[in-house]
Order: sequence, then C-alpha cells, then structure tokens
Amino acid sequence: MTLTPEHCPRKVKMLEFIAHQIGELHPPMVHFPVISSILALVAFAFGTHFKREWLKLTSAWLWVVTFLTSFPSLLTGHLFALHLGLVQHFTPIPAEAPMKGLLRQHVLLAMTGTFLSFLTLANAVQIFRGKSWPAPTQMLFGLATVMAFGAAGHIGGKMVYGEGTPDAP
Repeated sequence: MTLTPEHCPRKVKMLEFIAHQIGELHPPMVHFPVISSILALVAFAFGTHFKREWLKLTSAWLWVVTFLTSFPSLLTGHLFALHLGLVQHFTPIPAEAPMKGLLRQHVLLAMTGTFLSFLTLANAVQIFRGKSWPAPTQMLFGLATVMAFGAAGHIGGKMVYGEGTPDAP
C-alpha cells in the first residue's frame, strides 16, 4: 500500500508530520542495536570461555534489547528517508527504484541485521530456559548480527559524513 496525496490527503499530511517528528530520531536510535549486539557477543564469548552463567544471561538480555531496538531503528530510518526526501512515498518495504547505491546497501544490511537479531533472540530464549544452542552456532549468529549492523552503521556514516575523514583542527 502506497500513500500518495491523490489517494488520501489527510493521511499523507499525518504521515509527513510523523516522518518529521519521529524520523529525526533515527540517528540516535540506531546505536542501540549496534552496541547491544556487540556487548552481547562479548558477554557470551567470555561467559562461554570462563563458564560464567551470569555472563550468558547478560548476553541473552542484551540480545533481547538488540531485537527490540532493531525494529524502531528500521521504522525511524524509513521515516527519516521520507523526511529527507530520499523516498517519495511510504511503503512497508521500500521500493527498489529510489533505493540505489549506499542507501540500498544500508537498508539491506539493516534488514539483514534485524533478521539475524531474531535468530539471536531465539537462542536468548533458550538460554533463559537453560537449553542454549551450541556455543559455536550462537557465536556465528552473534558475529553475523554484529557485522550486519556494523556495516549498516558504517554505510550510514558514509551517507552522513562522506567518504573521507574530517580534518583535525
């Protein structure tokens, strides 16, 4: 379903308002799934290596946070793109035509990270039940989640700050 002024002008005005108000939350919001996935992976690795159950439980809670914050990050990102005029219409899954280059890579990596965070969430539930998946499997899913969110963040930074690094004063 695409919302355009021709279809329903009231809904479009409301969407513009929401995109303006909520879309600007995307830059600070995206840091939550990135850092929580990194901390979860580190906690799980140390908990597994040193056989510390509290670290595994900490990693499980951090993977819950990763999953729960990935959806608002996706939503605010889509609204931010709408607010900036990078996309013209709101659709549940952004159309391919306006998503080219870095924006397309950014969105695909963020969606991949969100899917992978669901897999780490599934193991988090198993950790809470005392039946964790094999450690190498969880490490693989955790590392893939970190890499997907990290790469999405790196590309997001390129879109905001450009290719090079700023000169030091």
